[in-house]
Amino acid sequence: MMSSSGGAASCGGRVVEARWLRPPCWRLALVVVLLILIVWGIMFLVLALPLAVGRTLVNYIWATQAKRLSDFLPLSLGVVVFSASILATVKISEALPALILHASSLQQNRFAHMMACTASAALAAVSSFVLIPLGLGTLLLNLVLPLKASSVFQVPIVFPVTDCWSLGLVLTKVIWRLVQTDIVLHNLHVEFISIWTQVNGSATNLFLDLRAHARIWRRLLLPAMSGIVLHLVFPQVLARTLVLYCIPEEMILSRATLLMYCCHVVLGIRLWLAAVPVVDARLREMRQRIFDDKYLVSTELQNYHPLEASADS
Repeated sequence: MMSSSGGAASCGGRVVEARWLRPPCWRLALVVVLLILIVWGIMFLVLALPLAVGRTLVNYIWATQAKRLSDFLPLSLGVVVFSASILATVKISEALPALILHASSLQQNRFAHMMACTASAALAAVSSFVLIPLGLGTLLLNLVLPLKASSVFQVPIVFPVTDCWSLGLVLTKVIWRLVQTDIVLHNLHVEFISIWTQVNGSATNLFLDLRAHARIWRRLLLPAMSGIVLHLVFPQVLARTLVLYCIPEEMILSRATLLMYCCHVVLGIRLWLAAVPVVDARLREMRQRIFDDKYLVSTELQNYHPLEASADS
C-alpha cells in the first residue's frame, strides 16, 4: 500500500509539473497580440508616417503636380526627413545635459549668450545642410544639363528638392571628406583643424563658443555661399536683366543662348582670371631659368682661355 501510494504521488507530481510547464492559452493570445501590435507599429513608423510626411511636403512644394506623382517620391522624401528628425532629436538629447551644465557656469548675460549661440548654430545648420547643397547641386546641373541639350530652346526641367538638393548633398559630403583627409583645399583643412583645436575637440564647447562661430562663418560658410552666389545667382540675374532691357525680342536665339549658358560664361571668366596669374608666374620662372642657364654658359666661355690651356698641356 505504501508503494502504491508513493507511485500515485509521484505520478500526480509529474502531472502537476507537466501542467505547470504548459503555458495557458491567454498567455499565448497575449504574445500573439503583442507581436501583431509590434509589426503594425513598425509598419506605421517605417511606411505610414514617412509617407504621410512626404505627401504633405510634396503637396506643399508641388501643389500643381502632386496628383501626377506616384507615392515613391513622397515615401523617399518622408523617410529622409523622418530619419533626419530622429537623428537630430537623439543628438540634441545627448548634448542637452552637457549644454545645461556649461550654461549654468556662465555668470553674465546667460540668456542672451544662449540665444545667440542657438541662433548661430541653427543658421549654420541650415546653411550647411540646405542652402550650400542646394546651390552646389543647382550649379552643377546648370553646367552639365545644357551640354546634353540638343537645342538652346530645350530648357532642362529639374526639381529643387529631389534633383538639386540631393545631388548637392552628396557633392558636399564628398568635398567635406576630401577636406578632412587633406586631399583638396589645404587652407580649409588647416582652418577646420584650428577651430576644432580651439574648442578642445568638443561639440558642446563649439556650440557655446561665439568666437568659434564667428570663425566658422567668416572662414568656411560665407566664402562658400559667396562663391555660389557669384557663380549661380549673379549670372542668372545679369542674363535676365540683359534679356529684359538690352536684347530685343526679335533676337530669340541670342536670348535663349544667353539664358542657358550664362553660368558657363561666368565660370569661364573666373577660370581665366585664376589661370592667367599662374601661367604668367610659370612663364616668368621658365624665362628666368633660361636666362640663368645662358648666363652661366656665357660666364664659362668668358673665363675659358685657350692659350693657357695649350701652354699647360
